[in-house]
Amino acid sequence: MEHQAFEETERLTVFDGTEYIASCHAVYLPTGEEMIFFHLDVFYMSHNVLQDMLKNWKRFREDVPVRLFCMLTDENKASRRLIEKYFGFVPIKVIPCTDGKDRTIFVNNGPARTEVQE
Repeated sequence: MEHQAFEETERLTVFDGTEYIASCHAVYLPTGEEMIFFHLDVFYMSHNVLQDMLKNWKRFREDVPVRLFCMLTDENKASRRLIEKYFGFVPIKVIPCTDGKDRTIFVNNGPARTEVQE
């Protein structure tokens, strides 16, 4: 099966620390739909690093409450727990990737928000 071409933007760093870097980029599908992907590169993990990531994540999601997607490069129990339990991503579909591996795509629909009172 041939994959159709899609366009993507460069990554934009959304929070940066010595132990991790978080970034986003948009992918434009041939259908015209936009998918915004969240990336989290972790270099060192500890309780304090996790707490710092979660503080930054909360602030980021309040400022950017759009639907986000992510995929795990190397899926394992710890990485799934991190994105599902702590970052609120939900698995939606397993898709084939260009490197021949099948990976799960996850979605986070944004923080629960109440309507603004006029």
